[in-house]
Amino acid sequence: KTSRLDISWFKFARLTYFFTQLLPNNKLKSYATTYRTAKMACLSPAESGEFIVKNAKFVKINEDGISNLVQEVIDGIKSKAIDVDNFSQHGYHPKPNDRNAPNWIFLIDTLNFCFWTPGDATKWKVEQQTGYFSLCAAVNRALKEGIDITNPI
Repeated sequence: KTSRLDISWFKFARLTYFFTQLLPNNKLKSYATTYRTAKMACLSPAESGEFIVKNAKFVKINEDGISNLVQEVIDGIKSKAIDVDNFSQHGYHPKPNDRNAPNWIFLIDTLNFCFWTPGDATKWKVEQQTGYFSLCAAVNRALKEGIDITNPI
């Protein structure tokens, strides 16, 4: 049986692949051809990253930034500042036994880049939070108000 998360990933991969098929003259290949190709060519995360790096026109990867992040993560793990238990202990994160946690994480990770604003821009706050935690708070508030925002179907 296919879970909702499996369907989410498939839809996301299909759409991502679809939009990478833009031709130089900005015309799209036919949806049917793109869909068929995407279905046959499921790339691993490493292969997806390589494909994006080689073909992206408007996105660049900052190699120094990646190296710095890796070092921060290593240091955080060594000092115990980064720990799996820390994630689920935060009030905005789902508990490990929450069966909707995978969909929640997928949605948050998909939107995680969207709230970065220039330093002088107006910052939105949700429950006195900014940035990542305001995103988490907004998603949780929608769920609490009965809006099934994490449901991919």
